[in-house]
Parts: sequence; structure tokens; C-alpha cells
Amino acid sequence: MIEIIKQNWEYILAFFSTIFAYIGGRKMKSIGEKQADADASTASATALVTMQSSYDSFVSDFKERYVELKEMQMELKNELREARNETTDLKLEIKGLHFENTQLKKEVSAWEQKYTKLKKDFELYKKNNAI
Repeated sequence: MIEIIKQNWEYILAFFSTIFAYIGGRKMKSIGEKQADADASTASATALVTMQSSYDSFVSDFKERYVELKEMQMELKNELREARNETTDLKLEIKGLHFENTQLKKEVSAWEQKYTKLKKDFELYKKNNAI
């Protein structure tokens, strides 16, 4: 047996070296896969942190814009309410002026009638008294 080992020691050594190399290679491959998984996991975590940061920034900006738009809407509502109130006041004032105008027209008409009657009376007086 020793004789066989001495004659084939190269082949035996090559056989055991191949086995050790195969086991070592699998171990290295396993370590490489674990490292790749860890790197991928780290990259994924980094990407997730970046996406979360971007999302938080977007939400913050969106909230600011929403608040600005809400304030602008309230200002516009108040301006519209004030314009409606002014319009209502102006309509009432126009109605009052229209009524006053109608009254003044009636008064002018009454004065025109008085003037016409007075003119006729004066013409009649001139005729009767021959001035």
C-alpha cells in the first residue's frame, strides 16, 4: 500500500488538491454571494433612503403650495364677498337715485304746469288790462 502511495503520490496529491480547491472555491463563492447580497441590500437601503428623502421633500413642498393656495382662495373669497357687498350697496343707491329722479321729474312737470298756467294768466291779464 505504501508502495502504491509512493508511486502515485502525484496523482493522490492532485486529487486531494482538487478536492480542497473545490471546497475552497465553493466557500469563496458563498462569501462572494453573501457580499454581493450585502452590497445589494446596502444599495437598496441607500436607494430607499434617497426615495424617502425625495418623497419627504415633495410632500413638504406640496404642503407649502397647498397652504399658499388655500390662503389665496380665502383672499379671493373675501374680495368677492366685498365686491358683492359693494354691488348690493350700489344697487340700493341706484334705486334711491332712480326714485329721487322720478320725484324730481314729477316736481319739474308740476312747475312746468304752474309756469304754463301763470303765463296764460299773465297773457290774459295783459289782454284784459292792456298793458
